[in-house]
Amino acid sequence: MKPTALWAAHLGTETSLPAVVNTAPDLKHTLDSLVVSNWNDLMANDPGGQVDIEYRIAADGSIEYLRLWACSRGGFCDLICQYSMFWKWSNTEAVSFGPRYKAKALAEQLNYVLQHQGNFSSLVEPGRMLLQVRPPSDQERDAAHHNLSAAFAA
Repeated sequence: MKPTALWAAHLGTETSLPAVVNTAPDLKHTLDSLVVSNWNDLMANDPGGQVDIEYRIAADGSIEYLRLWACSRGGFCDLICQYSMFWKWSNTEAVSFGPRYKAKALAEQLNYVLQHQGNFSSLVEPGRMLLQVRPPSDQERDAAHHNLSAAFAA
């Protein structure tokens, strides 16, 4: 005897299983939005450059390390800030900034993301990741502010 189709057994609905919707903000998109929304603080000396976001996702989905680099059009890259979960000698798990950079809003936002990593969906396999953020338009900045508001409200 042929089994009854799943949709036929449930009054004509295609499935009885609820749709799974991932409402967790995406980690990669959130990091990109952090840089875009803080662009003027980060790239005041070279607004035409780019910011590289380098990070590594561990097997358990946590961030092993994160570095932000300010890269000039000439190819020189300067460390903006960094975080590592392996700093056993450090008394802090906070983001530390390079000597030329002080961005209080970015520090607070990055620390929030790092302290609440479980709230963000990485949607990637473990390994090293690199995002390159180019100078944003006004519309991209507005979208980044909106994305961060939604991510931090979740």
